[in-house]
Order: sequence, then structure tokens, then C-alpha cells
Amino acid sequence: MQLEALQLLALLARGYFSMTQAYLMELGEVICKCMGEADPSIQLHGAKLLEELGTGLTQQHKPDSTAAPDQRVPVFLVVMFWTMMLNGPLPRALQNLEHPTLQASACDVLSSILPEAFSNLPNDRQILCTTVLLGLNDSKNRLVKAATSRALGVCVLFPCLRQDVIFVSDATNTILMSLEDKSLNVRAKAAWSLGNLTDTLIVNMETPDPSFQEEFSGLLLLKMLRSAIEASKDKDKSHREKTSTHASGDRPGTEPSCTASEGTHPADTLILDSWPPVL
Repeated sequence: MQLEALQLLALLARGYFSMTQAYLMELGEVICKCMGEADPSIQLHGAKLLEELGTGLTQQHKPDSTAAPDQRVPVFLVVMFWTMMLNGPLPRALQNLEHPTLQASACDVLSSILPEAFSNLPNDRQILCTTVLLGLNDSKNRLVKAATSRALGVCVLFPCLRQDVIFVSDATNTILMSLEDKSLNVRAKAAWSLGNLTDTLIVNMETPDPSFQEEFSGLLLLKMLRSAIEASKDKDKSHREKTSTHASGDRPGTEPSCTASEGTHPADTLILDSWPPVL
């Protein structure tokens, strides 16, 4: 009964978010309880429910959302919700080496955090999220590694992280490593994230503050562009089919900047021509 109830709640959160949002904090308590259970299946379905709620919150706050501003969950309440999750069972799920499927699902959960809420999380919770994601890229499980690559591709677009040179550089190196993985799914997710990295670099080029451009390594930029060119040469038919659907499995609201099968981003040439470092 518990599994079926969680599945129903996840479906309600996906299809009737305007109704379920009224019970956000109560659902958060349910999720904490379920993710603290000993049964991995209960934990996993709790994480799935959390992802659906996170996705609903993100969709609701998008500029093109049809929800009226006064009908949206206030950002301060979203911050409270995610603080509860990050102070509760979510970190344990991210580090649960015995259950890689749960780990991968927890990475997907981090991808669903509302950017405006992430910016307002306690600093130690922000650091926890980024540090764990960067570390999980070394996982031997391809499911975990693929989810990590995608989550990093989402995080580099967060306003509070995209100007962090250290994080963007670390994420770039991590994603480029995944781009050479033997797993097609990992490579597809990494290629998707590479497009988002390019968007981040473009945004930082257009800001008045030149500090990011001055501190971001020109050699790393060159490595990024070379990797993109190599990825565009991938001739594996199944790889092209998977990546043509935006690295299958991506959630609405985190649409890729380009199809991963293209390997390069339309603005790569612009960056190469305009970036300050002279190589």
C-alpha cells in the first residue's frame, strides 16, 4: 500500500500541481519519512515524489508559466522545503553506495531545485550539493554518472553558480571526462551539459564584470572546444538516436541548449573568437 500511495502522490504532483502545492510541507514530511525507511523501494519512490514536486515548483516559477504570481508557492517557502530535504534524508541517499539507483534518483532531485531557491539556501547546503555532485562523477555505476553529468549541466545555469569560476571550471573538467566515457548514456548527458556550459560562458561574457573572463582558464576553454569537436564525430547510430531526444529522460524545464548529438553549441565559434585569453 505504501508504494502505491507514493506512486499516486507522484502522479498527482505531476498532473495536478496546483492542487498538491497547498500540501507542500506536509508532503515534505512524508518524503523525509519514506526516504528514511530501510526498504530501498520506499526510499526510491520517496525520491521520485520529491523530484516531481521540485519539477512542479520550477515550472511554476518560469517566466512563461501560466500560473499567476499570487498563485505560485512563495520562494521563501520553497527554500524552507529544500532546506528540510537537505537537512534530512537526501544527503544520505546521494551517498548510498549500496543502492546506485537511489543515488541516481537523488541526483535527478538536485536537478529539480528551483534556481531562485538554491541561491537562498544556507551556504553549507549549497556547498554540499555541488561537492557531492562533483564527487559522484567518479562513480563506477554508469546510471549514477549519467545522472551526475546532467545535474551538473543544470547547476551551471544557476545564477549563483554560473559566476563561480572555481565551480564552473570543476564542472567543465568533470563533464569533459564524462564526454569520453564508454557508456553512450553518460556521453549523451555530458554532451547535453556541454551546451549548457557554453550558455554559461556566453552569459559571463556579456556581464560588465570582467573577472570571470579573466580568471577562467583559456586552456580549459580550448579543451572544451576540442572535446566538442570530437564529440560531433561520434558515428554510433544508437548514440545519435539517444541524443537526438535531448539526452533521453530530461525533465521539462531543463531543456538542452542544443541537441547532444550535435556535440557543439551554435555559439562555440563566438566564444572562441571573443574570449579574452590569448592562447
